[in-house]
Amino acid sequence: MVDRLLDSRHFGERWGRHWLDVVRYADSNGLEVNLPYPNAWRYRDYVVDSFNNNKPFDQFIREQLAGDLLPHKTDEERFEHLIATGFLVLGPKALGEPNRTKLTMDFADEQIDVTTRAFLGLTASCARCHDHKYDPIPTKDYYALAGIFKSTARLSTAGPGPQNPFGTRWIERPLAGADKAKEVEDYFAKLNKLTAELRDLQEYPGGLRSGQLPGIVVDNSAAQLQGRWKKSDYVGTFVDKDYHHDAKSDKGKMSARYVPNLPHAGQDEVLVGYVPRFDRATNVPVTIQSVDKTNQVALNQTLPPMYKNSFVSVGTYEFQTGTNGSVIISNENTKGFVTVDSVIFVPIDEWKLEMSMNEPVSMKASGSAMMAASSRSMTENARDELGYALSSLRTSAPPPMPSAMAVQEGTIENCRINIRGDPDKLGEEVPRGFLTVLSGSKASSLFNGKESGRLELANWVASVGNPLTTRVAVNRIWLHLFGKGLVDTPDNFGLLSERPTHPELLDYLAVQFVQDGWSCKKTIRTIMLTSAYQMSCEHDAKAYAKDPDNRYLWRMNRRRLEAEAIRDAVLAVSGELDSARGVSLISTNDMRMNNPIAGMQLPPVTSNRRSIYLPVVRNDVPDLFQVFDFADPHTIAGKRHVTTAATQALFMMNSEFVQEQARQWAQALLAQPTNDDQRIANAYMRAFGRPITSEEKQRALDSIAKLEKTAAQNEAAKNRLTAWQCFCQALLASTEFRFLN
Repeated sequence: MVDRLLDSRHFGERWGRHWLDVVRYADSNGLEVNLPYPNAWRYRDYVVDSFNNNKPFDQFIREQLAGDLLPHKTDEERFEHLIATGFLVLGPKALGEPNRTKLTMDFADEQIDVTTRAFLGLTASCARCHDHKYDPIPTKDYYALAGIFKSTARLSTAGPGPQNPFGTRWIERPLAGADKAKEVEDYFAKLNKLTAELRDLQEYPGGLRSGQLPGIVVDNSAAQLQGRWKKSDYVGTFVDKDYHHDAKSDKGKMSARYVPNLPHAGQDEVLVGYVPRFDRATNVPVTIQSVDKTNQVALNQTLPPMYKNSFVSVGTYEFQTGTNGSVIISNENTKGFVTVDSVIFVPIDEWKLEMSMNEPVSMKASGSAMMAASSRSMTENARDELGYALSSLRTSAPPPMPSAMAVQEGTIENCRINIRGDPDKLGEEVPRGFLTVLSGSKASSLFNGKESGRLELANWVASVGNPLTTRVAVNRIWLHLFGKGLVDTPDNFGLLSERPTHPELLDYLAVQFVQDGWSCKKTIRTIMLTSAYQMSCEHDAKAYAKDPDNRYLWRMNRRRLEAEAIRDAVLAVSGELDSARGVSLISTNDMRMNNPIAGMQLPPVTSNRRSIYLPVVRNDVPDLFQVFDFADPHTIAGKRHVTTAATQALFMMNSEFVQEQARQWAQALLAQPTNDDQRIANAYMRAFGRPITSEEKQRALDSIAKLEKTAAQNEAAKNRLTAWQCFCQALLASTEFRFLN
């Protein structure tokens, strides 16, 4: 029987649903921009097929983390690998986030979280803002992983549209031959590049983002301003949204104080930003307060700055950790306009490296300042040119073709520590790598400058030498067979996790898992053939007195069916279950727009397909699923909460779905060419998988007869159906129907 069930095509539907909980599967984005994922179903079906085909779990891991980088023999194999990387894209994304740098880091954080918790059982994302408080995961390790995912392209900026109001979307890659796929991807790469350039001109009119500059950047928006400074974005190159100027007035009454929060003590190069022009002041006083001295320099703001057309160095100074240093710019004793923008504090070694890689702009007195004066019109011209180029490009869009939510290699770069998790406050750069507590300190040497490192990460996670991957995997299998894992916190094997009840057994199963070729089916078969799995749920008073929580498995745990299994069982019993598999029940047109931001709501579910094939819409989970503890699709859920509440009984009594299925079942029973005794016996066998007792049969006959007698003579047939419908609904609403004994 075990072999027959493992060979059933429904095995992958049952066990694939468990994995979809872990990877926060849904068919829409959720959050404030709940856009549909019309192609998410491809990943869902990939998971079902992987379990049915008994795909080795180590290969399953590699495909999901780096399928686009794996070798393939056929286009079909390549498509499967691309679809698998939907694992990294499926999570909810704050598509309305205006700070693109923060959006990028938030996306990387979500990918780190799902990767480490799904495969390693570690909460590594807790180290985003500080060293992990409980597990040996320092912030450096977090940003070593962040560099891998930051070097992976996951988002596109195809521009705003009626179903994409903020212009940011997840990447979808064409499922076509290599030549055609390259043509489509090249088109969208060009489209995204032009869109990003236009967006930068609109959102960052000065052309510089603080998140892309070295060191610690303190923008004018964060400076302590004294006096009546005026904001402007009229001319020149500047950082982020704007800069300030003194309007050539109130001389001696205005100052801007910049205080950095430095992560490390040592020497920093100090760079002061301003916007040059012919009418600027030539003797702007700048005071630098460092550890051992206070120094003052004067800036001639008619001259173009040398670094990125915006900054000039005012020297190297010694600073302490924290907020002890400062730079003060004032307009005292000046005659022209004084402008203040950002101030940067760059560790001296990093500054030397920056200078070796980026030659400063040479100072040419021949009209450089005059060129700056006309830069506003140049920006406007560039905006018009980009808008025209985008319109022209969109008219030549390639025809639509099948595509999948997937990732691809992006701009390869290491990540810098975000101080306290703030992407606008940058610390030192961290080489890409793994968690050192598991891999050692030399993992970063495995990376080259040409690839993100996802393939190396996938191979490391799926390696036999990784002590956590196999234990986490077999613990998840044990959890779904027994209702409780050997480690009862399946997504957390860290210090705050539950200790394993049987550590030697966990080790044994992990080793056997590898020896069996990372086969989930073989592990399931091994466990199901044990005496522990085959125990009944019968109570034993002596055993209960010693082990009331059943930690040592003196009986099988009594378990309630999950929400999907309840719905599927109701449909199966009524004979209405549609067993067709695969494909999508959702598309952009299937979902209603409430408004361009709030996004989607699901129309009433009318399909009788198995529940795994119903669309999961974040922010709008069907009532049956909510009542019976469906996993929150916004989060990773290796283990569902199981509650017992009055609303569950009320749902089975009052739900139109349950009432309709009870009616369908009653009609099927009445259509059987037999007597009522046999109909009732058949109903019990179908609902509970056991023979009916004589007491139950008599009670059912009496109840049905009593209901039928209330009918008027001319409504006998109608009331007979109603009586049998009530009987069928009583079986569906019973505790025995919803629980496994």
